[in-house]
Amino acid sequence: MKQLHQLGVKVPEQVSVVGFDDIALAPYMVPSLASVRVPVTEMIKESINRLIFMLDGGEFNFQQSFPGALIERESLVAGPLCLTSSAVIVTTDDDSKAQL
Repeated sequence: MKQLHQLGVKVPEQVSVVGFDDIALAPYMVPSLASVRVPVTEMIKESINRLIFMLDGGEFNFQQSFPGALIERESLVAGPLCLTSSAVIVTTDDDSKAQL
């Protein structure tokens, strides 16, 4: 966000910013940083359990997913365009210009 500020890009007026892992400083940034929170502790516990299981001769043939959560804060606003799972759309303050 510092680099965007130095370039004169306004967050969130011109661009939304989302971090990852919801660091402790995220709510105290200006603007406060939206972030994706993942259950790191649970992931570590499961990894250790699987490692012990494998060291005992066990085999895994499945994958496990862990739910993440979007923590909405000031750096995130709804945009004028709809996003799909296969594209990230970058817009300027002029809605008629969009880049994929």
